[in-house]
Amino acid sequence: MVAILFFVLSGGLMAQGQRLDRNLKNLTVPEQASIEKIEKSEPAAAFDVTVSGTVTDANGEPIPGATVSVPGTSIGTATDLDGKYSLTVPDGASLVFSFIGFESQTVEVGNRQTINISLAESTANLDEVVVVGYGTQQKVNLTGAVGVATSERLEGRPIANVAEGLQGVIPNLNIAPRNGDPSQSPAFNIRGFQSINGGSPLVLVDNVPMDLNRVNPNDIESVSVLKDAAAAAVYGARAAFGVILVTTKSGKAGKVNVSINSQFSLAKPIFNMDPVTDPHDFVNARNIANIRTNGVPSYDDDMVEGTRRWSENPIPENEWGVVDGNLRFYGFNNYQNDIMTTFAPTQQHDVTISGGSETSNYFVSFGHLNKDGYLDSDRNENFKRYNVLMKGEFKVNDWLTLDEKIVVNTQKSDKPYFYNWDVNINSLARVNPIMPIQFPDLPFYLQQGDREQYEQYIGMYFGGTNFFPYLEDGGRSTWTRNDIWLTQGATLTPVKGLTIKGNFSYNYNYRNSQDVASKIEIVSNNLLEANPISNGFSGNDFINEVNDINQYYVFNAYADYEFSLPEKHSLTAMVGFNQEWGQNKRVRAQANTLITPLITDLNATIGMQQTFGSSNHNSLRGGFFRVNYIFDERYLIESNGRYDGTSRFPTSDRFGFFPSLSVGWRISNENFMANTSSWLDELRSGPPTVRWVTNCWGIISTPTSLPWASGNPAL
Repeated sequence: MVAILFFVLSGGLMAQGQRLDRNLKNLTVPEQASIEKIEKSEPAAAFDVTVSGTVTDANGEPIPGATVSVPGTSIGTATDLDGKYSLTVPDGASLVFSFIGFESQTVEVGNRQTINISLAESTANLDEVVVVGYGTQQKVNLTGAVGVATSERLEGRPIANVAEGLQGVIPNLNIAPRNGDPSQSPAFNIRGFQSINGGSPLVLVDNVPMDLNRVNPNDIESVSVLKDAAAAAVYGARAAFGVILVTTKSGKAGKVNVSINSQFSLAKPIFNMDPVTDPHDFVNARNIANIRTNGVPSYDDDMVEGTRRWSENPIPENEWGVVDGNLRFYGFNNYQNDIMTTFAPTQQHDVTISGGSETSNYFVSFGHLNKDGYLDSDRNENFKRYNVLMKGEFKVNDWLTLDEKIVVNTQKSDKPYFYNWDVNINSLARVNPIMPIQFPDLPFYLQQGDREQYEQYIGMYFGGTNFFPYLEDGGRSTWTRNDIWLTQGATLTPVKGLTIKGNFSYNYNYRNSQDVASKIEIVSNNLLEANPISNGFSGNDFINEVNDINQYYVFNAYADYEFSLPEKHSLTAMVGFNQEWGQNKRVRAQANTLITPLITDLNATIGMQQTFGSSNHNSLRGGFFRVNYIFDERYLIESNGRYDGTSRFPTSDRFGFFPSLSVGWRISNENFMANTSSWLDELRSGPPTVRWVTNCWGIISTPTSLPWASGNPAL
């Protein structure tokens, strides 16, 4: 039934998406993207009350990003940087004001048009349980630096990946978009400190390493960022640049809950050129600059006069000229606006089904993302992602619980082939406003009556840094990735205070990529050439195909024990073992000279063919521990450590020990602070974390930044 429901819903949603794509160019689009969330059918309401106001904290400071919504509907907004909002709601509605770390407030609108709200900080957050390395802790008792974001920060937002949803959410988590490629996920950086070779944090999804770009944001329950040694030491050398822990959603006891979420959003490029639109101004400015640096102008008198003539009277007759047999363009090419789209559409559809009882629960999620790039062409970039998540938990008896998880992620990318750095979307900024783009349609060229001779070239693209011929007529770079994770886990509670957890995960990752560098034709502006047609940067046409097969195994086993001590003392200990190993096989084939660009198959070539292959394996093994001691809810001490080894290093330098020690003082719980409880929720202090590294300091470098190396898979 789940599969049938998924295919029925996805078929309808995909059809809807196709209609949206076909009609996108006919839409008048507002600057702000629209989001539509479908939870259940609602009767049409009369929107006749517009409410505005300001949301502040107890000190009167504005709260940007606070949520203002009508409960039970999809109507809502967020406050701006000044804490202000404006929302049109049905008559007789109520508003809910909420923000993370503050108590939510619900007020009736009535006949008011202005509602200002002051939110009080929530003391309940002090008892919040956050995910840390191989376990959880109360936020109030943390001595390490841990940042947390819950699912509420990701839901109902037009984001293509998790990174976009985390921007500006967790302090010291820096997220930088790489480029406009919709298949590229932003880069993560914690606290801005890296080695000279770069480095990125370790990302674990339910305790297994995974690329966050493959995860459906709608499936995430919480994200924890471990920023310092005290928090990240249990992950050893791989945690040199911090750790990002992602926990996915699980089922809960209760009735069956079905949620359907459909979003259509429009992304606007964050940067575009603002070129000089008057060619005469451009030519004069370049001449002045070149005379100052080289002593000679960049353009001759004919170019100056021709651009002046077009600027004063921009008609087709003044746009082109011929000098010494070469076509000259005197007008404005509007290149940047022609090649870049104003808005890039994104469609996202999610279906979740969850429920359970006292002894079992389940969570099933299906997701689809379709995101276009920023090229204004039918051959635009496109990225698709399909996600399936299935989780189940079964309580066998009082001391044994089993949990299973199946993850299937599929990604597809299709974009223009990268022929050369000079001809792609990145060269957009280097095309000047008077560069000729296409061969013109003129009454004559060199002399009266020669139009028929040059008619065959009309509409063809010129070369240089002109991206259009490679975009419209060139080859494509495509890849498909299928990523499957199977996890079996068990939790044992044999005695009071002792919890033993173990899980084994198997990953099969298959990626097929194909680069098709088909030939394109460009025309020269020299009308005297016997053969003005050339292939530009596409002189050698070929097909390059790569198949990667990765298999990865992860085993985790760890035990937590809470000691029974007198009331003022609290002591917990955790010890565990982690083993990971994987193997990779790559096969690459290249065939030259395509018979036709319409058939992109290795066999549809007549030139030289080459094959390549490689395989490798690697492994990781570590034992880890954590000890927490709390005295009288005031004095905190925590020690973490890991004895870590990896096959990526030579046998003699394969293992290292990475311990940490941190202490804290809950000053607000001291007797001399008793009178501050009415205005001070929590005040903690602690010295800097101490971290030792045994033997070689260089082993702290993240091993995943090194090339694959052969080694003993058993370690």
